[in-house]
Amino acid sequence: MQHNAQNKKLSENIEEYLETIYRLSHNGERVKTTKISKTLEIAPGSVTQMLKKLDKMGYVDYSLYQGVKLTE
Repeated sequence: MQHNAQNKKLSENIEEYLETIYRLSHNGERVKTTKISKTLEIAPGSVTQMLKKLDKMGYVDYSLYQGVKLTE
C-alpha cells in the first residue's frame, strides 16, 4: 500500500510542476529553473532533477541554462 501512496505523491508533484510551468510561461516561452524554484519554494537542484524526469517522461522540453517549456 505504501507504494501506491508514493505514486500518488509523485503524481501530485508532477501536476504541481506542470501547473507552475504553465502559469509562468507566456506564449510558450521557456521558464527558468530559478523562477520555478522560487515559486514552489524548492531548492534549485531538486527542481532540476524533477525537470529532467519530466523531460524523459515527455511532459516538458528541458534544456540546461535555457529553461523548460511544456510539450504540445
